[in-house]
Amino acid sequence: MDISACLVIRNEETLLEKSLESLKGIADEIIIVHDGPCNDRSLIISRKFGARVFVRKFVGEAEYHRPFSYEKAKGDWILQIDADEYLPSSKKNLIRKLTGSKTCDAYSFAWPYPDEKGYIGKGPFSQTYKPCLFQKEKMYMLGLSHEYPRTYGKICRISKIQLFHPPRFDNYSLKVFKTKWRRWAAIQAEQIKNIENLPRFNMGGNNHLSKHYGYIIKHPFISGIKESFKFLLLYISRGILFSGIRSYKIAFFEICYIWLVRFYTLKFKKG
Repeated sequence: MDISACLVIRNEETLLEKSLESLKGIADEIIIVHDGPCNDRSLIISRKFGARVFVRKFVGEAEYHRPFSYEKAKGDWILQIDADEYLPSSKKNLIRKLTGSKTCDAYSFAWPYPDEKGYIGKGPFSQTYKPCLFQKEKMYMLGLSHEYPRTYGKICRISKIQLFHPPRFDNYSLKVFKTKWRRWAAIQAEQIKNIENLPRFNMGGNNHLSKHYGYIIKHPFISGIKESFKFLLLYISRGILFSGIRSYKIAFFEICYIWLVRFYTLKFKKG
């Protein structure tokens, strides 16, 4: 089975080469979609690895472009990673073998959270997985910020494979929250408002995501309470009470982000 690796990037010359190098022996083709005009050597590096390169309009986030990247892919399976992520060279054969499974239609790889001190070692943020590998004909995607590809079939967790994403800076600080996280929330809220116009891949008549985000538009406060409560229960069930200050900080910022999206949703709704 052929594997198409799909990456959405923006000016990633300092990270991209390591990411693409890790795809050797795994991907049969590489699709690179650049978010807006490129201002560094990212496209040169991409072509050096034989990637098919597409430059699209600037949006400011990756998910909007992912359905397009999947449409351009020729492989039977889609492997999605980011430019700041790379796969372990020792697992190349295992990843290739996964595509021959008769029981799994998609796979999540281990993806523990990092901060400026490294990966979180215990609690809920050490137990996270990221959906990475999908049988193309059974996957679908809504091009909304912070959305992720899903499968109509069965997704399996593979703890033996970790998707590495070493931290470059502390993403969980008040300074970053006021800049980067606020920008993400504003983009996501604006997209939710215009959800019917977002790009989609293989969704057909599947509109459960549209209904979910439609509920957020109609009931931002109630949906915020429900989502916050859901995440709090998940954190507690996975041991956050005994995991330490690093996990508390991440949980705090993630709950704050839920309400930041609601704030912008209300703002755009009134405007």
